[in-house]
Amino acid sequence: MSAALGRQLTPGTYANAAAEPATAVPTVDIYGGGQSCTVRTGSFTIIEDDVDATGNLLDLNLTFDIKCQVNPVEDPSLVGYVRYHASEATPIPAIPTPPTTSTPPSATEPIKLAVRAPDGWPPAPHKPVDLEVKDIMLTGTLSAVHITAADLQIAITSIPGNTLRTGLYTDTTRHSSASGVGGGAGLDISVDGTDCTVQDGRMTIYELHADAAGNVDRFSANFSQMECDKWISKPGMHLVGFVRYHASSPTPLPWQ
Repeated sequence: MSAALGRQLTPGTYANAAAEPATAVPTVDIYGGGQSCTVRTGSFTIIEDDVDATGNLLDLNLTFDIKCQVNPVEDPSLVGYVRYHASEATPIPAIPTPPTTSTPPSATEPIKLAVRAPDGWPPAPHKPVDLEVKDIMLTGTLSAVHITAADLQIAITSIPGNTLRTGLYTDTTRHSSASGVGGGAGLDISVDGTDCTVQDGRMTIYELHADAAGNVDRFSANFSQMECDKWISKPGMHLVGFVRYHASSPTPLPWQ
């Protein structure tokens, strides 16, 4: 966290914090394990921040509330607090309400796929559409999962030489990247052979399991592909969806 360019951090609330340092507004960034937010806005409140005569930090007491992706239908806030030799009480941020979830499938519904395009879906562009897909087929291994339903195809692939794992993948591209930069996993969504040319997406895998032969037998994930230039005309609009395959627990819906 940093103050606006040319200023120092002092106690108070810093709203509309941006992601990039050295700007005219305060900045905030949270990252780890080689990943960070792809788009960030947020705020933080400093309750205490004292330094010694040489400028070294003596104590710190702050809270923060950050959006890792500007998408009001998808992402709850990331909240937290930091205490370092603090003398005053820290107000604990309220935990965001978790998104609602899809119900586990019954024995007659072992697989479910739903997609939402806020501003268009072929072949009826520029009309909000919720598409719950029928006649779905899912195949794959721990390295690549392929979902097919009529003209819709979704490919989820690991970084080459690795396997998929449960967790959040940011900065997914149409084809998995050997570099692993920004997550490096592949997310490709196409309809009738036409896919999104904007290579910017994210997904969260909640459940992934393979049988003794290495074939996926349980899978649960939701996904988002951002500002596809062929299907979505308004900036900030995303193609979102989820898929469940013999999953044992509910799947968070990405549009809540």
